Amino acid sequence: MGTLRKRQYETFCYSYVRFPNAGEATEEAGYSYQNRHQQGYRLLRRPQIQRRIRELREELAAHEAQSVGVLLAKLETSFKRAIKDGNCYAAVRVLELQAKLNGFIAGRPTGKGDDGENAASGEPPQLPAGPSDEARRAALTALVRSSARKRARLSTRA
Repeated sequence: MGTLRKRQYETFCYSYVRFPNAGEATEEAGYSYQNRHQQGYRLLRRPQIQRRIRELREELAAHEAQSVGVLLAKLETSFKRAIKDGNCYAAVRVLELQAKLNGFIAGRPTGKGDDGENAASGEPPQLPAGPSDEARRAALTALVRSSARKRARLSTRA
C-alpha cells in the first residue's frame, strides 16, 4: 500500500505505532485537542488506516528482528573470544546477554560496568529474581568453566 495520501493520516499512523493511544496520536497529527479521542476512534475504523498501521508494525518488527540478529552475531564473536582467552566472567556475561535477547531470562540487557553497577546511574544492578534465573546462571557458569578446563588440558598436552 505504501504511504497514505493525506499527511495527517500518515502522521497519525506513525504516532499510533509508536504510542498506541489514539488520542495522543491524533493530537500529534495536528487534529484538535478537544475532539482528539473521537477523531482517533474514527481514524482507527478506516480500513486504509488499519492497513497502514499493520504495515508499519510489520516493518518495525522486521527491523527489530534484524537488529537482534546482528547483536546476537556480535555477542557470539565475543563469546568465542572469551572462551579462547579463558575469560570465564566475560563468557558468562555474554551468555547472559544472549539469553536476555532471546527471552530466556526476564529483563533487558543493562549497561553494567565491571564493578556490577549500572554504568549510567551508579545504582546497583537490578537482576531478575527467581530460582529459575539463578539455576540458569549457575548452569551457564558451569558450562563455561568446564569448557575452559578442557581447553587448558588440551593446551598443556600440545
